[in-house]
Amino acid sequence: MLSQDPVKLNTFLQFVFNAEALREHVREEWMNIYDYTYIDEKIIGLIEKNLPNVADILRTVEKRATGKATSTAALSATFTGMGGANNTSGGDDQT
Repeated sequence: MLSQDPVKLNTFLQFVFNAEALREHVREEWMNIYDYTYIDEKIIGLIEKNLPNVADILRTVEKRATGKATSTAALSATFTGMGGANNTSGGDDQT
């Protein structure tokens, strides 16, 4: 994954791990194919739940793309949207 263009990969990951954006932009279309419970619990819900597990990768890609990394606390708010998963590290890790 890190062999991809970092700017494009960062843009993609920012969208994919932003639960609010997924709800706003793709959830309705997905409901034409999948049950809303599946979308909310298995797709968007698991993205929110697993954000802490991929936070290091997101920071690495962001740093390669922009030259700086967002803090851990900001990642939680940025990538999950309002009311998303909470990052339990409580740190403000800057790389």
